[in-house]
Amino acid sequence: MKREKKEGKKEKAINLILSGLSDGLLLVEGKHDVKTLARLGFRSYTYNSFIKAAAYAPRQTKVFILGDRDRRGIEKSEIVAGMLCDLGFEVDTESGMRLLKILNSSSVEEIYAPMVQALNLERKT
Repeated sequence: MKREKKEGKKEKAINLILSGLSDGLLLVEGKHDVKTLARLGFRSYTYNSFIKAAAYAPRQTKVFILGDRDRRGIEKSEIVAGMLCDLGFEVDTESGMRLLKILNSSSVEEIYAPMVQALNLERKT
């Protein structure tokens, strides 16, 4: 009973984060992260591809940065967030970190299996 309740809270927290992410642009470190998110139904862009196009993107768009939870990933996220803030974008780095933490993952490319399990996607698809 406690386990089911805990899993329900986890699923609710994940869905809340995913709902927020669907309201903006998702930026990730690399092409493997893009592929993982695509498998989950999300379109995302690598830092490099988005920064090159940022001059043409609408500034009212919220940008979510989903970086890895290691030192290097956090540093990259901070650098990219700073650049985008300087260009006038609203940037969120916390939602991605919360998602990774809830899924007990250290990188975006690792989230597919835990996400499927947490949201019981196997039964729905």
